[in-house]
Amino acid sequence: MRNHKNQYPEAVVIGGPVNRDVSAEACRQLWCAVLQHAVSMALRSLPRTERALVTSLEIQRARNWIGTPDFKLVCELAGIDPAYAKARIKSRMAESAPESGEA
Repeated sequence: MRNHKNQYPEAVVIGGPVNRDVSAEACRQLWCAVLQHAVSMALRSLPRTERALVTSLEIQRARNWIGTPDFKLVCELAGIDPAYAKARIKSRMAESAPESGEA
């Protein structure tokens, strides 16, 4: 895996004691949950009402996130091949797209 040290220089570093009892598997499960949430949002249908504008924006942001460097990092932390994940997600998005070409 790449070294991500100093990748986000503007990030706030929170000091304090580090819990070293957290297992690698627990961390992997956390990143799997992050990925699962984003993918489930990306695969949702866009609402057709103006009242659902916030939901539409969230769905579009999730779709735009697929394939970004952050997406790749989350996949790596989850133990999933980013290229494979991106291809599968894009395929599922294409399958669920309405006939009008809206994706």
